[in-house]
Amino acid sequence: MAIRAMTAPETGEVTITGSDPFYRTPFRIGETAAAVLAATGVAANDLWELRTGRRQAL
Repeated sequence: MAIRAMTAPETGEVTITGSDPFYRTPFRIGETAAAVLAATGVAANDLWELRTGRRQAL
């Protein structure tokens, strides 16, 4: 989020549901994948805000 050069998303803008283990592995890949997908959604939301002036809930 620091690379965005913007403030952090507002509380409640991004919601992640579910929990690990996503796959049978000792690593928390579900949590990592969810964070990456959420960051991608925030980036798309930044572009949407530039276009329309409004933000969406993710």
